[in-house]
Amino acid sequence: GASRCTSETHPLPIEFRLGCGLEPLQPGEADAVILAGMGVHTMLDILFGKEELSGAAHHVAHPVDVVQTNYIFLQPTNSRPQHMIILYDRLQQSGDWVLRDENITFLGGRWYINAVFERCSEGDEKHSFHYPGHCLVNDSDYHAYDAYVK
Repeated sequence: GASRCTSETHPLPIEFRLGCGLEPLQPGEADAVILAGMGVHTMLDILFGKEELSGAAHHVAHPVDVVQTNYIFLQPTNSRPQHMIILYDRLQQSGDWVLRDENITFLGGRWYINAVFERCSEGDEKHSFHYPGHCLVNDSDYHAYDAYVK
């Protein structure tokens, strides 16, 4: 079962949901979904379901498509490029999502890349693939992060 909790003291219209992945959400109910504090593979399971990742042959509607969200905000716990590229690849290769923005934060001795993906509208031209860090080249912390991952 899922439970719903609203923040009465917060000025933004945010609702927090408790449940398995995106199951607590109804179609069209959430314009944006935020996934943070978990690994890349867990994020992929939540967005696309375990069936696809295990190689199931039949087509199942992906949870992110059932919910019909237009934006995905991501902050995985491991922001090393070899992990991030798995996430970026799955989102962008579907043709349904385009990278819109990134920022980087160094907190508690760890680097975190925050990424924003937007659902492509029908008729949008096909976007080229963007690697993690594509939007960070002008970020003041990017050079320190780049040196860290090398």
